[in-house]
Amino acid sequence: MSESSASPRILVVENEPAAGIGNFGDWLQEAGLVLEICRPHARSPVPAATGADGLIVLGGPMGARDDDRAPWLPATRGLLRRAAEARTPTLGICLGAQLLALGCGGQVEPGAHGCHIGPVWETIDVSDDPLLSGLPSPAPFVHWHCDVITRLPDGAAVLAHTRAYPHQAFRLGCRAWGVQFHPEATVANLTAWAELTGLGADDAQAMMRRTRGRQDEITA
Repeated sequence: MSESSASPRILVVENEPAAGIGNFGDWLQEAGLVLEICRPHARSPVPAATGADGLIVLGGPMGARDDDRAPWLPATRGLLRRAAEARTPTLGICLGAQLLALGCGGQVEPGAHGCHIGPVWETIDVSDDPLLSGLPSPAPFVHWHCDVITRLPDGAAVLAHTRAYPHQAFRLGCRAWGVQFHPEATVANLTAWAELTGLGADDAQAMMRRTRGRQDEITA
């Protein structure tokens, strides 16, 4: 058996070319995992089941219910639901977290208190969670979203919140997590998102200064 076939495989669903795997590409491959990238925005079909040892669903500029804009979203919500039910290690990031919540019976709506863009301080609610244990509270994370999870699926545990929004990270069952923030985001990711969303030059520069000022903390 080859080394690659023996290594754990992670299916990554990429919803937007500018919202790639970022930091996780290096971190996971350095840990010995093999990444399989599914790009439905480029007409790669979303599988009905992961067929892998883990699942990561990334972010994107569309809303979690924008099925007309991104016709693969229903299949992605179904994939996330089945992965959670099968106890496949699963991580939904930003849009991915919203799709996980929707797919499992939660609710997503535009944020009543506006968008989170740039570094935001999170309060960690569950210090012994396998994913978030060891983090300080509050901790800085990069955000880039205007929609929020207003109701979690039944049985989900809240793991982190901000002053404005109560459901910034959650765990569903024992092996599925959703995070509204972007642990994978690099400076290159943020630059591309600023261009993609038409963020004004002054706002973009201010956001980048704040992020660079916290980069070591955010990366750690």
